[in-house]
Amino acid sequence: MAKQKKYPNANQRIVIALGDPAGIGMEITLKALAASELHPTMQPLLVGCKKSLEATHTYLKRKSQDPIIDLKNLEIEDIPLKNVIKPGLPSAQSGEASFQWLTKATQFVQEGKGCALVTAPIAK
Repeated sequence: MAKQKKYPNANQRIVIALGDPAGIGMEITLKALAASELHPTMQPLLVGCKKSLEATHTYLKRKSQDPIIDLKNLEIEDIPLKNVIKPGLPSAQSGEASFQWLTKATQFVQEGKGCALVTAPIAK
């Protein structure tokens, strides 16, 4: 078994795959990370499309009464979408994106860049 590399603060980092970009994964993640119950030293690393996450953040700020985490406080591994994804309509393209994001997030944990993996909802 290969020895894992150690990364500073990896024991505080939770790697979060953002789920199906046509679904509610980004919304749930942004709301969950704003929860006051989270440990203050937790350092989330989000894996997904930064542009889509920013659009979701903007939408939630306009439409939601719930607290939303500030994107400036997040580390995001940007894996841009290759196709236009329509919210609420899971497709082969959105499934492929969620698979790529999950694969990269898993790789980060296997490399010791995080201590745990969380997955936002995906369409099956």
